[in-house]
Amino acid sequence: MNSSVFEIVTQEYAGLGDRCSELELQQARRALALLKNAIGPEGILELLGTQLEEGNEFWRKALTVSNGALVPATVEIRVKGMSAAQFGDWFKSALNVQEKLISANPEHYRIQWNVSPSEDPEGFGIISVTEALGGILTKFDIKWGGTELVSLPLDPEFPRRVLGSLRLEDGSEIGQLMHQFRDYDGGMVARLCILLPKGVPEHVLANHREHLIVEWSNWFERAAAELGS
Repeated sequence: MNSSVFEIVTQEYAGLGDRCSELELQQARRALALLKNAIGPEGILELLGTQLEEGNEFWRKALTVSNGALVPATVEIRVKGMSAAQFGDWFKSALNVQEKLISANPEHYRIQWNVSPSEDPEGFGIISVTEALGGILTKFDIKWGGTELVSLPLDPEFPRRVLGSLRLEDGSEIGQLMHQFRDYDGGMVARLCILLPKGVPEHVLANHREHLIVEWSNWFERAAAELGS
């Protein structure tokens, strides 16, 4: 909002000015959460069915063009007052709380376990995600696992990792997930990376870098508040 156009004269809100946009964002988040809850996870899939099929087609074409090659979309974030181990424990717990997963990003529409870690012989699990992946509305599964699921070398300086393979319902791998964490100066550094088909336009990679910044910043803030950091 452009506060040069208006002035709030009610004493309680005088000087609010440009911060009106913050209020608008808070209200938009509440409205979006209300709508998502009212529609429900299965209603979301029904409502967005056409767009999801278009997303599937986009990724199938990208896979064909890239011939299996992947490129990274990476961001690095420093977090104060919280160790990598502390956040890792919080995040493991958060994966079982629907509200914490959905609220981390407005473009998270449905996130549910298909196979929980306790049901997986390997102890990792498979989670179903419906979100804007690089700005493309997509329903995919994340198969969590170890180093065998990622094609880029991992940094030994980042000992804590979250690794996985992103797959469409037909089993096609459309990406890989390799998030790495290490302690740093009383806090931690998070190197967050999604690998996507090489054939996608640059704006798709840029969109997902921004997606990573929003969702993980929200998770870091939530973890800090709950851990008292």
